[in-house]
Amino acid sequence: MSTSILTTARQSVWAAIDEWPALAATFRRKWKFEDTGTLQGPEPAPSLGDLPGLAISPASQRHQWAASQTSQILYALDARLWTRHWDVRHGEELIEEITKALYQSGPEDSSAANLPFVEAATRYPPESIQNISAKRVHLARNDGPRATLWSWTIVLRIKWNPRTAS
Repeated sequence: MSTSILTTARQSVWAAIDEWPALAATFRRKWKFEDTGTLQGPEPAPSLGDLPGLAISPASQRHQWAASQTSQILYALDARLWTRHWDVRHGEELIEEITKALYQSGPEDSSAANLPFVEAATRYPPESIQNISAKRVHLARNDGPRATLWSWTIVLRIKWNPRTAS
């Protein structure tokens, strides 16, 4: 069985982030929502040693036909970023680098034939980065260390034909 188009799209987001030089050694912990158990329980529960930490998980998807042989999927992914204390500037800088990675990060051979990872997987650049918010949280338990939790939605537009997909 081949990898589903949704899995391919979600993994392209991680490929873009993992290969973006400005983010190379940034995250101490990543929750990738994979079958390998990298997500600890239903929700990540980072400790201070995990920060900055990044989690990306599926949120929703909407499928509609765009033509007789082409459909379009809008696939929303919830992104969460934990930073130490109330570090607003650092969080904003990381979100900016993640956004640049999603639109620009691709194979090292950056010839015209090599599209950025997300665009190569979905046939479109990301549809939008939206609803960015930040709030103070306690880690692990109610009296744990303080951190900032940044949340936003990454929306991918995917071109796909389920009639001919293998």
